[in-house]
Amino acid sequence: MGQFEIWVKQMREDQSVPESVQAKMDAALAGLSEGMQHREQDGEDAMNQKMITDRRTIRERSAEADGRTGNAKKDKGVKKTHGGARNSKFAEMAAAAAICVLAGGITVAAAAYLRWTGGIESRFHVRENQKQNVSESGLAVNPAVFAQEGDVVSDTADGVTVWIEQTLVDQNTAALAFKMKGMDFPKGESPGFERITILIDGERAGNWEAGFYNGLTDEGVYSDGTPFEYWEKPDGRRGIVTRYQDAEGNYEYDVNLRNEGQFDTYVGKKIEVCFQNPGYSVWGTEEPADQAGRDGVWESSYEYVTVMEGEWHLSWTLSGSMEKRHETVHRPIGDTGVTLLEAEISPVSLRVQCQTDHLWDTGIEMDENGFPELVGVKLQDGTVYLGICTTGTEGYRDTEALLYEMDFGIDRVIDPKEVEALLFLKDLSDANREPMVEDCYVIPIP
Repeated sequence: MGQFEIWVKQMREDQSVPESVQAKMDAALAGLSEGMQHREQDGEDAMNQKMITDRRTIRERSAEADGRTGNAKKDKGVKKTHGGARNSKFAEMAAAAAICVLAGGITVAAAAYLRWTGGIESRFHVRENQKQNVSESGLAVNPAVFAQEGDVVSDTADGVTVWIEQTLVDQNTAALAFKMKGMDFPKGESPGFERITILIDGERAGNWEAGFYNGLTDEGVYSDGTPFEYWEKPDGRRGIVTRYQDAEGNYEYDVNLRNEGQFDTYVGKKIEVCFQNPGYSVWGTEEPADQAGRDGVWESSYEYVTVMEGEWHLSWTLSGSMEKRHETVHRPIGDTGVTLLEAEISPVSLRVQCQTDHLWDTGIEMDENGFPELVGVKLQDGTVYLGICTTGTEGYRDTEALLYEMDFGIDRVIDPKEVEALLFLKDLSDANREPMVEDCYVIPIP
């Protein structure tokens, strides 16, 4: 019995599989085992050559997207290895995923193989009792499990490996968690990359944010569950000690993308990510910007310190949830003169279209009069999530028709079918406290 068959046997023992599904798994296994043996005999040389060709294409397009056409950086002798869909454990994982799909979608077995990262779990406040349902829905996956031939889900340069560990994707939000091993950043510094290029179906991604995960959660503990540790300066300043490295010595780098109309959906799109030159940023002491004297005007020096020169290129097809609930509402938002026309609710995204009774000055009048900002949802069981809207955009889509749109990612994973109402913030007089339900207009959704 080969390693692949052993893995599938273990999967069967660990999970309860119905007989009808088991029959499909057995049929799939027979074909996949033969194919796996054939690929093992062929070796990996041809596949690696294909990966190199694909990666050069990515580099050229990355250079063009960054305005560096014809000036793409050379490898500078960095030794490269390539992790594709058929390399070692990725081959077994991909084959097992094929069994799960043939057996009728993303099964419990496939969901069980997903290892949640601290960054994604913390960002979306995912509870333990949610994880299996979220995984089985296809919203959260390990791309290596579903990698196809030609995908590059892992890349190594000079002994440092970067791979994609987990994604959480709906039509308008894509959260990506990468892992990095073999790298050591100086303690006390905040690690980063000098440049990152993200292409989706060959087009440069428009709105995204990224950074290394520092190990912190909103629960007063680190992602491993241990309590926060604190540092303290002689002058009395105090702060939380960050933990960029996990117990295995790996770093997690999180990317969060927002669609906002650039694509019809993220699901099914090819994504290409290029990381360049890991290092850290150093901020100098602030000094007056004008020594001749301009009160209140200061500037600080900034320097990026490169720890290693190198590039890592990954590419695969985004998997995720296509679930989306669209409702026509046509309800007034209190006495603001704003009417909620439509609502679009996805597992980690919210979009609403409103109509105003006049053209709001979005620079001044909104702040003074308190435009009803979308801030949360109420579920059918009475649960209320406030302050959940994160990265996004808002503004007039059509000034003549007075159509105003808000389009945000959210920091919770929700079931669109369970949303009973949307919450819009009233004019909060005390900006220093967190809003409560009574500070909001609660607009029922049909």
